[in-house]
Amino acid sequence: MNTKQDKETLRYIYLGLVENGYYTVLTTELDPQQIIERDLTGKLQESSFACKGTSWGGYDALERTCMFKKIAPVNHITLKNPLTFSGNDWQHGKRDPWTVVVVEIITVEGTEDEASE
Repeated sequence: MNTKQDKETLRYIYLGLVENGYYTVLTTELDPQQIIERDLTGKLQESSFACKGTSWGGYDALERTCMFKKIAPVNHITLKNPLTFSGNDWQHGKRDPWTVVVVEIITVEGTEDEASE
């Protein structure tokens, strides 16, 4: 099982399925097998990931997320232990905190030629 890597940071890119049926983008230094092993042993931690939605609230629809990030879902890893991420959106000087619970991690592939990014 493979997933796309960012060419500059070499971090792996995943989609996170949120409890509400929407998606967030996760990046990490963990490859898919490491995620599976750590989840099975209860050692997968939120601190291993960066979480960023493509819209307000830390998440977005699958189609929009894939379009903006130029990715497509491939394989699903259902988490034994869901991960909770928090962040903030800022609008007109006002902070709007959000929290998302990721129940599944999805490997991705790029949808465009790397040279055109």
